[in-house]
Amino acid sequence: MRFVDLETARNASGLRLVVLADVPSPWSQAAKAIIELKGIDAVAVRMPLNDAAVRSWTGVRNAPVALYEDEPPRSGWAEILALAERLQPEPALIPHEPRERALMHGLSHELMGEGGVLWCSRLLTIDNSIASDGKHGYPVPVARYLGARYGYAPGCGARARACLVQALSGLDEQLQIGRAAGPYYFGERRSALDIYSAMAVNTLALLPPQACPMHPVLRDALEWLQGELADAVPSSLIEHRDMMFSRHLALPIEL
Repeated sequence: MRFVDLETARNASGLRLVVLADVPSPWSQAAKAIIELKGIDAVAVRMPLNDAAVRSWTGVRNAPVALYEDEPPRSGWAEILALAERLQPEPALIPHEPRERALMHGLSHELMGEGGVLWCSRLLTIDNSIASDGKHGYPVPVARYLGARYGYAPGCGARARACLVQALSGLDEQLQIGRAAGPYYFGERRSALDIYSAMAVNTLALLPPQACPMHPVLRDALEWLQGELADAVPSSLIEHRDMMFSRHLALPIEL
């Protein structure tokens, strides 16, 4: 995958991927990793926050966005994964067996979807940022901007933390089952869940700056979150994250 400017991407055929610029967005990084692991020929465009030109092209407010030929844009993690599987079936990242396939999608939603680990981690940080007047987590203007997008309500942090911890426990349970046969959530069979888990866990237990560069304000917020969740993130998930980066995912993370 190569990064190009917006005009080059507009005029390109095949697969184009828009990713969030300047921050290690787990959604963008997971989409990029899936396409790269499958060896799909694609070009990528970085979208700065509030970039009107890119948003006008895609018709989507968020990133990532996958655009393939004249098909409708895809912005959801499951939609992008399904497209990648269609364009390049091997190596398969969705299990063939129906029960494992359903479990993989369900646990991936627990990480990437609305109300999942990443969603709840944002709400937890937003709530503490506003309650502490910016002493913890994000600066208040950032917290209020994100709060409008994540359905923030005062005092929601406690419930968000409880939901997050519960989801991590379920992921740990499946990972322990998988590790009885191999290093992945489904034993010897790598799936998209392994990629989503690695990227999501990296927001809860940060890789060092040289491996995961980001704006100091964002790192401060995520380091606060890491301290808040120090007793809640199973060590198995961090070990799995490290394994995935050592075997399959590129470092340093490219923004």
